[in-house]
Amino acid sequence: MDEKKQDPEADKYQDFLDDLSHFSAKDEEKYLADSAGKAPSEIEIVLRVGETVKEIREKKGLSLKDISQRTGLEPEVLMEIEKGKISPPLGSIIKLAKALEMKMGYFISGAEDL
Repeated sequence: MDEKKQDPEADKYQDFLDDLSHFSAKDEEKYLADSAGKAPSEIEIVLRVGETVKEIREKKGLSLKDISQRTGLEPEVLMEIEKGKISPPLGSIIKLAKALEMKMGYFISGAEDL
């Protein structure tokens, strides 16, 4: 006779645990893979640029008209940039950085001290 008696319920439970651990490991791998390479979306960058322009402009006590005169950009365009409704081209970001006496990269990363 078979000396080793198998319990079908124990086998089912062990199979369940094996499946569960395999499922969890797959989810962890997927989460790490998905989160590791995430870069800010274009919308997030546009909003960050606009919010940063407005924040710095206000901290420096400058009006939209002041920035308009320094950059050659219309106040309406500046307002749309600040609201995140339009994405300024690179040339405009450079002009804004100069007008606000900031490094251009700050508008995207926010890493430089004011």
